[in-house]
Amino acid sequence: MEALQGYESDCSQRGACVRTARWARIFSLPTTVYIAIPVRPETRAHIISCIFQLQKLQPSLQPLAGFSHQDGTEEEDHPPHISLSRTVYTTAQQRQTLLSGLQRQFKRQKRFKLSMGGWEVFMNDQNNTGFLAVGISAGSEQLCEMIEQVDTALHLHGLEKFYEPARPHMSVAFLPGAEAAEQLEGSLRPARLMNSSPRFVQEVTQLVEANFPHDNLNGARRKCS
Repeated sequence: MEALQGYESDCSQRGACVRTARWARIFSLPTTVYIAIPVRPETRAHIISCIFQLQKLQPSLQPLAGFSHQDGTEEEDHPPHISLSRTVYTTAQQRQTLLSGLQRQFKRQKRFKLSMGGWEVFMNDQNNTGFLAVGISAGSEQLCEMIEQVDTALHLHGLEKFYEPARPHMSVAFLPGAEAAEQLEGSLRPARLMNSSPRFVQEVTQLVEANFPHDNLNGARRKCS
């Protein structure tokens, strides 16, 4: 990525720069640093039921992998998770360097527990996709510290940092359009719906790195306002 940025600054024709950027993007892979969250069957069933009820209010709401009535192998590639980074495009060398460095750094990280519960709605950076997510209370401070460490590593490689302010969460469904996302957030305001979110405790034990083919569904997110 650093080499690409340097090359673009020397381009004399804008079209050549755009073509170069596109080819560099093709030969890089979308990469996300995240913590996988094992979800118990009873909690998963609760989330699926909530999504089904919310679809009656917002039909365009679609469950993410692992939270549909038809569970498949897709969840193995895209497990429920809490992102510690944006989706960034990295080369194989960058990915290996990042992962090795973060694994060494987080070996000193003590285990901690997350208390999760409460619905939140987020938008991606392009403002074209909204996400229904389970919020985090206890453990959020430790996650934000981990995000800062990941940000430092990404910055050294010329890659974009996480969205500020960081609000760690676990997304369970998505829907297209900013207006639909705002309507969904409004639908959640009644106490009976807001309190319908599952509440559970999860211990954080492992950092994972993965490549996602759909960066529009896994990119950085900001709180819907």
